[in-house]
Amino acid sequence: MSDDRDNPSRTGGMPRSTPAQCGVGSGAGQPVRGAVRILLVGPMPPPLGGASVSFQHLVEDLRKRPNVRVTVVDTRRGTHGRRGLALSTLSMSWEIAINVRSNDIVMLNVSQTSLIPAGAFALLLCRLAGRPLVLRKFGGLDHLRRPPDGVPAGRVRRACTRWVLKHVDLYLTQTRRAVEVARRDGIRHVRWYPNVRPMGRVRQDSRPAGSGCARFVYLSQVRQLKGITDVVQAVEDCPASVSLDVYGPLLDGFDASWFEGMRRVRYAGVLEPEDVVGALGRYDAFVFPTRAASEGHPGVILEAYRAGLPVVASDIGGVRELVDSSTGLLVPPGDVDALRDAMNKLVLDKALCARLRAGVRRRREAFSSRMWADVLVTWCRSLHERGRLPDRAETDDIPAVKP
Repeated sequence: MSDDRDNPSRTGGMPRSTPAQCGVGSGAGQPVRGAVRILLVGPMPPPLGGASVSFQHLVEDLRKRPNVRVTVVDTRRGTHGRRGLALSTLSMSWEIAINVRSNDIVMLNVSQTSLIPAGAFALLLCRLAGRPLVLRKFGGLDHLRRPPDGVPAGRVRRACTRWVLKHVDLYLTQTRRAVEVARRDGIRHVRWYPNVRPMGRVRQDSRPAGSGCARFVYLSQVRQLKGITDVVQAVEDCPASVSLDVYGPLLDGFDASWFEGMRRVRYAGVLEPEDVVGALGRYDAFVFPTRAASEGHPGVILEAYRAGLPVVASDIGGVRELVDSSTGLLVPPGDVDALRDAMNKLVLDKALCARLRAGVRRRREAFSSRMWADVLVTWCRSLHERGRLPDRAETDDIPAVKP
């Protein structure tokens, strides 16, 4: 159904399908009085990925609420081969089926690829059980496009996707553009639900007052699609004071030897999730030169925000909904000259660096996982108790990012 850990034993001590209960003063196994019961279906890590990390944060935030009782069905695919995949899919389907009636709401978290089969199956179960279905789609493409390159989907695929989304009780999508496309296509029950992260306090800035941005950091897959060759070329042409550390898995033929002999670029390996924010905090600015048209709200940019870093990124997909003139600089994807100029601008303009750091500290709260979990609970409770969405609990009624 989708791809992509929990902790410490892969699912945080939970079996594959289990109630994750939160309650103040309530005993184990006892639902909090008046709690809304949500069946969460989605991918828990491992493997690590944007979808699995986002789903994990949602589970963890909902667990903390005394007015919510959560049951989790993990859709990660841990088996290989056609037979193993078929058995895994049947097992997941059975877990979903036996848990639908014991919950008030079903929330399906899927990739664009899995939307049609998983959505249709969940719709059938929810209609038979009389339960509302919330469908959350990961990624930045609108529902009329096909991953991974974002080309228009075929007529049959568009029709099937449209049918599923028109029949769910609430469709959540990651970018505002995708919301607009859905509404133009006649999908009324659509809401914006961005990628989010836990936004704790930014640790005290140890940089000297008025310092500029010379230590850049890249955190993503090391591959051409993510613009690694673009940023390496840009840095090599920057002033001698500029450096770039690269973190991430090596893919598509890249290996550590590719970085040998570079003057100001260093490959620093792969970071564990718990080390990301601390590591990023050692740098001055984050760079994300992706060329992927399917980018939604990249989680790595939100991790940079958690660390208080301004961002230089490609103006592509949903990136422009995260990064604006108050938090960073946007450049055309694949334009090495523009990327180098933007980085040099941060190197030379110390006042700009300070202004962008302050902007990040303000803007980051709009992507707080705790705040958005509150919104989700409001929507779910209204669907359960009143059979419809609330009139004034849409994203425009909370501190959110303007389009």
